[in-house]
Amino acid sequence: MHILDLKKVLSTKCLNEIITNGGPKINGVKILDCTYSVTPKPNWEKFQMNELGQFNKLMEKSSKHKQDYLTSHIPHGTFFDFDCAMFPGRYERFSFYQPELFEIYAKKLGINRYEHLVFYSRGPYNGALFAAKAFRLFKCYGHENMSILDGGFDKWCKDGFKIESGTNDENNEIGNWSGSDNFSINVKYSELVKKNDDEKDMFEDLSKTIFLDARSENVYNGQTETGLNPYFVDGCYIPGTINLPATEFFNSDGTFKDELEIKNILNKKNIDIVDVDGKQKKEVVTFCNTGTQATILNFVLEHIYPKVKTRLWNGGLKELEVRNPKRISGKAV
Repeated sequence: MHILDLKKVLSTKCLNEIITNGGPKINGVKILDCTYSVTPKPNWEKFQMNELGQFNKLMEKSSKHKQDYLTSHIPHGTFFDFDCAMFPGRYERFSFYQPELFEIYAKKLGINRYEHLVFYSRGPYNGALFAAKAFRLFKCYGHENMSILDGGFDKWCKDGFKIESGTNDENNEIGNWSGSDNFSINVKYSELVKKNDDEKDMFEDLSKTIFLDARSENVYNGQTETGLNPYFVDGCYIPGTINLPATEFFNSDGTFKDELEIKNILNKKNIDIVDVDGKQKKEVVTFCNTGTQATILNFVLEHIYPKVKTRLWNGGLKELEVRNPKRISGKAV
């Protein structure tokens, strides 16, 4: 076996070459199908009482996204389920397991420490939505060698590469993957509202932080349904935040735009992240409603700016809706 040095944005052609030239295992690669169909948030108290960390039970559950995987997927692809990998918390739709619990699930999928993980999905954002979420999730646990399939499953199919059906579970041996605590790449609500020496919290002291809202422009401005409860939330965005829709990072064929195009998008929005030497000028916090769209921003910004470290507010606006809805007071002019 030899370990490949792969790009973070991996082409369908490159992945196909890995599969046809010895297969992923011999090349030190693990392919994970992260397809997911969003469902209403389960009762968090019942879940934590009856199902939390019970991965065998959770992995046996049926779902639309599991059926999509079983119907067709990339050869050697293993099904990765966010309903197993994360759990509903009191304030978050998707909460993080402690490393020692998450690694149980990762091992059951046959993931090893040395492997280069390749994430792909189908559906929203050309399959990048949940691939980026999985990428960020494993980064929270310290895994470093990872890629997202450019264009996702749809482009794989359009390019005419082979697909298969059924499960690969019978080929999965228990892995030796282990996780670490790298949760400092996220920002908690308690940190956001902590007052500094000037009696300002992070939302109020924008001289040190850039808040990027990944939702679409129409949602940000309240021109379409925001997904927030109108009985509690009067506005549609947090004043002082910048709208950077994740959709703007993609070409018409579903692939990521190149570095120059993305930097032009940032310049047009006056988003000034780095100095002339490429060093980070301010802290960058990304968010959306539930911490999913925002992970695309994390992935892209860290990809084009290697010296930049972004942070994810995983709870997002749905957490703020419960904790302090009046803060979501911005309205379209």
